[in-house]
Amino acid sequence: SNRLAHQALQEMGPHPAFARLQLSLSLADRRQLGRLQRLLSCLAHWCPPLADVTELPEVLYPWLLVFGADDLGAFEACATLLSNWTGRLFECHPHPPIAALGEAARLLRLAAPELHAHLLDIGVGPNLWGWPLLESLFCRVLPFGSWLALCDHLLTQEPSFVLLLLVGYVQCHGPAL
Repeated sequence: SNRLAHQALQEMGPHPAFARLQLSLSLADRRQLGRLQRLLSCLAHWCPPLADVTELPEVLYPWLLVFGADDLGAFEACATLLSNWTGRLFECHPHPPIAALGEAARLLRLAAPELHAHLLDIGVGPNLWGWPLLESLFCRVLPFGSWLALCDHLLTQEPSFVLLLLVGYVQCHGPAL
């Protein structure tokens, strides 16, 4: 609830990385677009490397919706999420996190050896089956209600739990792969 710090970040104005957000993101609600731009700008001013994470608008937009009109709450929740639960995923950004994906591949090999072997046989490594899901924090593949439930589980567990979610998702959708 550090309103003064949040206000100082807002007073810095739109971050150059998100100044033209409306051109890359099609949101019908201009108010929501403005709120998202302010949130992303505050986060980029707070932690400059976040300006280079192209998936950030897509990943954080649902969080903005969850917090309604509470911009400070949305900022603090997103900063907490990014700091504590996804830090490992963006340590090599813009490249996929090799260590985390290697761990996910190891977990998949233990949980579903046939699926793991099949993916290897067709030349599909964790950077193809895992990274798109992780970089979007599953928001591209789950309906909003399911995504909220996933985030509830994610936030109540250790940060490495996201790798278990990834392996579980890939296992459930193995026949499609």
